[in-house]
Amino acid sequence: MSFDASAGDMPFLQDAYAQNAAVGEKISAYEFRATLDNNPDLSVLVRSSQIPGIGREVIEDKTSMGLTMNQHGALKNAGEISLQCVESGDARLVQFIIDAVHNRRYIDIQLELTPESKSGVANAYHDITLLHSLLASEAADVSTDDTTALLKFPINVTYNWIRVAGAGV
Repeated sequence: MSFDASAGDMPFLQDAYAQNAAVGEKISAYEFRATLDNNPDLSVLVRSSQIPGIGREVIEDKTSMGLTMNQHGALKNAGEISLQCVESGDARLVQFIIDAVHNRRYIDIQLELTPESKSGVANAYHDITLLHSLLASEAADVSTDDTTALLKFPINVTYNWIRVAGAGV
């Protein structure tokens, strides 16, 4: 293999950089707020979350000559995400989970992307509410070997409807 034909192309790289910079500042993954059932005390305990996917069911059809044709089907507006939440000394997270599970409560979860450069105000398309959600907590790890880790509960959220403020639904 010869490298004789390889060459740098600084104008190409500069154009690629300029195009990326023109999009504007990007949002960092840590710039978010997740509020469980309008409870700001729980919001500060959420350490990681997920933004739900969006799509439609795919309808597959076989046409003449065995060719495949796909088309949009029903809206997939229900699904699952996971949250990672840290417990506080007064057990407010465990109390919330137990209450939601034992009393069969459906909760709403608001996810907002909150960039520092916008003073934490989410764009309407970055303001997502998962409505009529069910909670379930997975096992939380505790260990005497790790003296610097916080107690985190992995929570599975099964939501029934996604509302995006900017989409008007």
